Amino acid sequence: RDTLAELDRQWGTDGWVGRWADADDEFHAVIAKACGSRRLCQDVLRYRTIHRGFNRTHKSAEVVRAAVAEHAAILDALDRRDADAARAAMTAHLDEWEAFFVQTLIRG
Repeated sequence: RDTLAELDRQWGTDGWVGRWADADDEFHAVIAKACGSRRLCQDVLRYRTIHRGFNRTHKSAEVVRAAVAEHAAILDALDRRDADAARAAMTAHLDEWEAFFVQTLIRG
């Protein structure tokens, strides 16, 4: 939460996308490691390696600012221990970024 708040305060400053990419990696890695499935964690971390490159080369502060709010919604659900809401928030987050990458990388 502290990282998300800091990112929100610093939005648009020099190096913001890089700081967000680092925070995004950490966010997803912590959740993956906490999931209890070694295989799922390994798959998520493998995917994140690819995703990290896209984050640093195909994003602008305007595009990724929404991810900060999406991460906050996921954390809110996890804090409430609401598995259904956490699943829905994570699914919406992943769907949003899948659509972004398809639009950006495939359709150009």
